[in-house]
Amino acid sequence: MSITSPFGNLYLQSKNRLMSNAPSLRYIDQDLGQLEHFDKVPAVSLPCALIDIDDTTFQEAGELTQIGDGILKVRICLGSYSSSSNLSPDDVVEEALSYYEIEQEVFLALHGWGRDNFKKLIRISAITEKRNDNYRVRVMKFRVGMQDDSATPLLTTIARPDLTLVTS
Repeated sequence: MSITSPFGNLYLQSKNRLMSNAPSLRYIDQDLGQLEHFDKVPAVSLPCALIDIDDTTFQEAGELTQIGDGILKVRICLGSYSSSSNLSPDDVVEEALSYYEIEQEVFLALHGWGRDNFKKLIRISAITEKRNDNYRVRVMKFRVGMQDDSATPLLTTIARPDLTLVTS
């Protein structure tokens, strides 16, 4: 597979990183609205991570190369959650708090990780979505910098002829 888009590469490499370093996740995909558009249950296996790239701005860096600064957004969806109240047994509270452990796996997999084509990801926020269903969704955002030189024209070098061979 030959993906040349910086966004496509960032998605694929992030997905692979989560697959290797966040073993509690059962499903990882692009965020295409799976958690909003469903009849009875979303078409995902839980717990899942849905990835999107948001709010990217670009600046020219010369020769049609651009430097981008954006947000990698990871939505972590968990099934209905257990009670963590003071009246709950310890094993139920531990189950409730396991959601934070999954979030921590995602954080440890991505925070400070980078590649040649993008800078190290830095977590900038983590929130809980307000929802009207039984799913708990945590959203983590990571700042990411990238360089896109795909619009830079390819230059071809042509060998200079040897003028010493020219006879008059």
